[in-house]
Amino acid sequence: LIMGYVFFGYQVKLPHIAAAEDFLNMALVHILLRKSGAFFIKRNQQKHRILYKAILDEYISKILGDSHYLEFFIEGTRCRVGKMLPPKFGVLSIVAKNVLDGRIPDAQILPITLNYEKVLEGQSFTYEMMGESKVKESLTRLIKAVDTLK
Repeated sequence: LIMGYVFFGYQVKLPHIAAAEDFLNMALVHILLRKSGAFFIKRNQQKHRILYKAILDEYISKILGDSHYLEFFIEGTRCRVGKMLPPKFGVLSIVAKNVLDGRIPDAQILPITLNYEKVLEGQSFTYEMMGESKVKESLTRLIKAVDTLK
């Protein structure tokens, strides 16, 4: 959402966002994301993997073919300690396949990172390091994060 806000502020076309399905469980947030151009990717789709992958490939191909921007997260999630995580090549491979197959003439990739001094999950992260389970994302946590970003 921060990138969409920046793009909007500079009058740049807003990207479609490949978001994790975790956000579907957050009250009102999934509606805001959807209205901001997000679509939700299922991470563990073993049972219907072939059909799901075909539909996802086609959907992303359509977005790219219509000259829309696509925002996705190469690491698949955020790292809360500032370290880079191993890349997940799913969406990137779909983009590359579209270029190599000639479905789109070209793709430009713009890597972006957002770093901040104050870790938004700083309080809960300490407990996680001591063995507690990760606190799920929620509307309340998102609102608190917005206040911190100000």
